[in-house]
Amino acid sequence: MCARRLAALAGVLLVAGTGCVKRSVPPAGPVTLKYSCTVGESRTWELEQVLRGRVTVGAMPEVLSLKLKGRMTETARIVMPDGRCQLRLEYDFDPVSVNGMPVEMKGMQRRSEAFALRSPAGDMEMLEMEKPDADLLTWASRNLGGMGPLLPPAPVSFGEKWERLQKLAIGKDGQLDIATVGAFRGVEVRDGRRCAILAMEGGVNLPAPMPEPGLEFMRLEYKGLTFFALDEGAVQESRQDGSLAVKARTKGGTMEGRFAYTSILRRAPVSATGPAETEKTPAAPASP
Repeated sequence: MCARRLAALAGVLLVAGTGCVKRSVPPAGPVTLKYSCTVGESRTWELEQVLRGRVTVGAMPEVLSLKLKGRMTETARIVMPDGRCQLRLEYDFDPVSVNGMPVEMKGMQRRSEAFALRSPAGDMEMLEMEKPDADLLTWASRNLGGMGPLLPPAPVSFGEKWERLQKLAIGKDGQLDIATVGAFRGVEVRDGRRCAILAMEGGVNLPAPMPEPGLEFMRLEYKGLTFFALDEGAVQESRQDGSLAVKARTKGGTMEGRFAYTSILRRAPVSATGPAETEKTPAAPASP
């Protein structure tokens, strides 16, 4: 079970890209890509990640196929003068499917809530987590679940590329280095929304081991496409394929895994009675 839990945790360390391109057209001029929000507005995405590979505990390897499905909702609480949004983040996951069977994994929080500050270019700063030692499933889905690819700081023309680097804290003493290379491939209407098509690729690296128990090594590489809704300032849909290698130290020994994965993220459909993601506006917190 320890090996399965490691694989499930690793499975959510996926940065999203997206699917096939159709009916895309070059824009008439440069396009501005930026996140935006309206106070009280909620948006919900549906996530599905499939992970296939091998986990080794000590000298005992195990072949695993895992599937993670869930919903992620963000609600805007405050909009800063510089365009940054203070967000309430909520996550609700189904039991992880291990080799085709749903499994409840001890210590993994399938429901969680946190608060963050996001810049128009996608840089995230965590303000408050559900507890000081948030489970890795919660942390990874919050930071790397595919809702926040790093965007260029200036308008981009058709075919133009950009590079972004970001350092993210993990747990109390860890850090991840995230490198992103993006390219603007055109504009397409998806589900009634005008979307920029972004070819995204890059990697996530753990530069130094975390204190025990924790990650000793982690390297993720990804490549895919992202559809970004221009008028709403949010990801509409994404798909990514890539590879993940991870090694962790626990009280019981060392666990190591290597996987290939596919990650798909889509905006939740709008119901007949209105947006599925709408909720009552919570009281605004104190400014950070």
